[in-house]
Amino acid sequence: MGERKKILVVLLIPLAMALVAVSSINVALPSIEHGLGASASQLQWMLAGYALSFGVFLVPFGRLGDLLGRSTFFTIGLGLFCLSTALCGFASDPTILNVFRFIQGFAAAVYSPQTAGIIQTYFHGRDRARAFAMFGLTVAVAVAVGPVIAGSIISALDPSWGWRWSFWFMVPVGIIGIFLALRWLPFADEKAHRKKGHIDVDPVGALLLASTVVCIMYPFMYHGDNKFMWLLLPLALVLGICWVLWEKHYEKRGNEPMVNLGLLKLHSFGFGTAISGIMFMGSTSIFSTLAIYLQNGQHFSALSAGLVGLGGAVTSAITAYLSGNHSLEHGRAICISSLAAMVIGMVTAIAVIYFNGMHGLNIWWLFGSFAIVGLGQGAFGSANQTIAMLDVPPREGGTAGAFKQTAERVATAIGNAIMTGILFSVLATTNWNHAITTAFMAITVVVTVALVLQVLDYCKAKA
Repeated sequence: MGERKKILVVLLIPLAMALVAVSSINVALPSIEHGLGASASQLQWMLAGYALSFGVFLVPFGRLGDLLGRSTFFTIGLGLFCLSTALCGFASDPTILNVFRFIQGFAAAVYSPQTAGIIQTYFHGRDRARAFAMFGLTVAVAVAVGPVIAGSIISALDPSWGWRWSFWFMVPVGIIGIFLALRWLPFADEKAHRKKGHIDVDPVGALLLASTVVCIMYPFMYHGDNKFMWLLLPLALVLGICWVLWEKHYEKRGNEPMVNLGLLKLHSFGFGTAISGIMFMGSTSIFSTLAIYLQNGQHFSALSAGLVGLGGAVTSAITAYLSGNHSLEHGRAICISSLAAMVIGMVTAIAVIYFNGMHGLNIWWLFGSFAIVGLGQGAFGSANQTIAMLDVPPREGGTAGAFKQTAERVATAIGNAIMTGILFSVLATTNWNHAITTAFMAITVVVTVALVLQVLDYCKAKA
């Protein structure tokens, strides 16, 4: 196996683990509720705590990796992720589990941005497009397979213990990843090129950006009755403006800012990040709302709820790999086709539930609908990543990749809050089938907005 292929293997295994940790817990929540006696608020924080810490720390550690060595931060983060994942399985009450989930998200934020940075540095041209194709494949498959694995484990074991093994099964995979990272990642090469002398990490910029992200995400994750929590959104706007002004001031003084704001002026990166964020706002809510509907509304098992997404995992794996071979030449066209496929798949799922849900839902019809969605998700992920990072300088690859992921994480938090809010608001006045179809229609509208922006991007690039 060539050196670059070894590097890619090392990078993609932990990336998959981080995403499985996000998606698998959706089907584990009912078992955790039963096993630990968790309240609804505590269950929400099992999702939100991981996402919040992940989103807040991505950019700072992307920056540190660019400056001090991506391989080092990758390996440290992966080690902490393995430890916190194991501790999640040993948690004796919901509060302790939430603490370990927060640490798990922090650890994922330490190593995840290094992936894009290392690919940006060591892969070029068509090889980079293929690497990002594998990146997109990993993202699509991990998100879809996570619920299947967790559902299988929980169904095979006693529910009070099955959820613990949905964490523990990732630990040996992570240990293998650490071993391979120590052997195959380019530590020596990074050490030779590491910047000597003063390392400028821009702590004020990091604090302002982290505070902005918290103020945006937290209101959408909070499920109490405190209406004043929404005042964090205008505060986020103020903090965001302060961050931009500080970064410009910091750069004028001859320092290196936390994020080079010039990256957002790159058409490919700016549009690619915006479109991806909007797509994530819709698409990542699909399986969380679906899992709630299938288990609570239709009384399917955790395994059945997870299996619905398996068709999407298979089709996304195929299209993610195939699109990578053509992303350099036809990336924007692929993204348009991908988003259109997702819209078609969601419309099909809505029709299946509307006409079939009241008379005993046939889960295999939904399996086919989400296979169509998967066609789009796989192809979009690899093509969007390739196009967005196309003009980014390799030395800023980690920071740029982290900034893009942060936008996606923020959008995911907002989307999950909105779509689950719609689901339960409609459920309060009608039935489960109307509730899930309304939520799915909202998701379809958001993905359609991403499709329209992608068409505009395509036209502008061709002009």
